Amino acid sequence: MPRYVKEVRRTLLIVGEGDAEALLLGKLKATLTAGKQGPSVTVRNAKGKGALHVINETIRHARQGSYNVRAAVFDTDACWDDGVAAKARRAGVVTVPHEPCLESVLLASAGRAMEGSTAEFKRRFLQEFGSEAHEAIASGAYDIARLKGANPQLPCVITLLGLFA
Repeated sequence: MPRYVKEVRRTLLIVGEGDAEALLLGKLKATLTAGKQGPSVTVRNAKGKGALHVINETIRHARQGSYNVRAAVFDTDACWDDGVAAKARRAGVVTVPHEPCLESVLLASAGRAMEGSTAEFKRRFLQEFGSEAHEAIASGAYDIARLKGANPQLPCVITLLGLFA
């Protein structure tokens, strides 16, 4: 009689800065790891407060479990500098920074490459999709399939999708 053999999967802890990042990561998890494909993913929400807080939350959550890969997804508009990057490297945290914000990456993946400040990107995203990022992702107004076909010049998207491989 054959014995049941349990498949060992890679584990991934990924912490998003806010609600929009956590929703996006949850949708990516549902899409890219369906049917036990890819790693076993745990998504957490750091509830804002900048890059340093997200890195600290990632380190804190990583201590509570055993994860093969630890990653932090955040905007670079607050608390992101060389010291924070060094802390993440020392702790073994993969950083996925959105420059300057998530809305800029989502707009660029939708084919609307622009330059500007965080406030301008948030305003343009609101005009384009009719709601803020977390609402657009939750309601499906922003289709996450756009990220898969995103411009290869978006290194944060390449890094993010590579984590789920």
